[in-house]
Amino acid sequence: MGKAEDSGVEERPKWDNKVQYLLTCIGFAVGIGNVWCFPYLCQIYGGGAFLIPYLIALVFEGLPLLYLELAIGQRFRMGSIGVWNSISPLLGGVVPINLLCSAVKHSLKYFLTATSGVTNIPEFVGLTMVNEVQMGYYDSNINIMAPKQDWMRDLMKENPQHIEGNAQKCFGIHQFFIAYINDLKQRLNQTGGAHILQKMSGCEWDDETGEVIGFSQYGYDGEDFIVLDLQTLTWTATRQQAFTTKLRWDADKAKLEYDKNYYIHECPDRLKMYLQFGRSSLQRTDLPSVSLLQKTPSSPVSCHATGFYPDRAMMYWRKDGEEHHEDVDHGEILPNHDGSFQISVDLILSSVAPEDWRRYDCVFHFSGVEDVIVTKLDKAQIRTNWGKTEIRCDGSLKTNARPGS
Repeated sequence: MGKAEDSGVEERPKWDNKVQYLLTCIGFAVGIGNVWCFPYLCQIYGGGAFLIPYLIALVFEGLPLLYLELAIGQRFRMGSIGVWNSISPLLGGVVPINLLCSAVKHSLKYFLTATSGVTNIPEFVGLTMVNEVQMGYYDSNINIMAPKQDWMRDLMKENPQHIEGNAQKCFGIHQFFIAYINDLKQRLNQTGGAHILQKMSGCEWDDETGEVIGFSQYGYDGEDFIVLDLQTLTWTATRQQAFTTKLRWDADKAKLEYDKNYYIHECPDRLKMYLQFGRSSLQRTDLPSVSLLQKTPSSPVSCHATGFYPDRAMMYWRKDGEEHHEDVDHGEILPNHDGSFQISVDLILSSVAPEDWRRYDCVFHFSGVEDVIVTKLDKAQIRTNWGKTEIRCDGSLKTNARPGS
């Protein structure tokens, strides 16, 4: 880009020519992931016939909206949120489209647990999670893989061998886990009591870059025990008691090569299959409902976001447009019963003068996405259970009279 000659007044940078501007826009719009992702989408949704509705939508919707946003943004120096809000507040819903187009990392995780000396629970339990949502369950009492999502039931009908194979693997892992617990108890001179062996394994896949990260690690009696390093194909003992296991497993080169192939190739292929079957649920983006909550007049104000998906999000308080850390308590992201998530962040107001409230706002932000949801700190918008509105545990509302009224 060139710059206008210095005339004593700072001017905006200018493009040298139209071709440079066009190539820059294309560079921002087309990521390397689209180069391989577009043919893949064409193949899924009808091959060459997919190009017909695609080109129609591109010419009559995509390009006009892109040009409109670029033109208004350049004229008023606004981002995408400001552009659509300047046209009409009713168009603020256009912004979430950006969330749907953003690349995210998907994950397939297996959680396996075996117990010894523990009563009233199954001896072995296995959970399968896709994008942090439980899709399958197995335990040694039922000895079958039970689906936990509707799309998983569809997969069972279409490919019953896949589910039966998973159940057989779980049965084999169950036998290995029990034998390994007994071996550990003998080596560690543990004659009785309750003991727990756990394993977390799986893979993460970036749908834009194609990067795959595999992992496998064990825990024993609530502490990390041994971890697989797929780069060196060796096990790392995180406790001295695991060193014998490390030497034994490092010597099994065939099993290490099998693990590498599984976590780098087979696991992401399974993940993509699950994402395809459950795409309407797993690859959705749901924006949250954000509320300001306060238990008593002296309690902190809690900025609460619920109903969002996926869980790759953050929330924080700002003061004068800058992230604020003093007198702020960040909560964890928690799952809701419907598969969505919730998060809260509290702000202690005891040191904030009433006239300074307008300087604060709460920001909800999906990771990897520029657009945010901003909620101003406004006393009139705070929902309380000491005034007229009580928020029950089930989410329903109850009208109360204020104390003394």
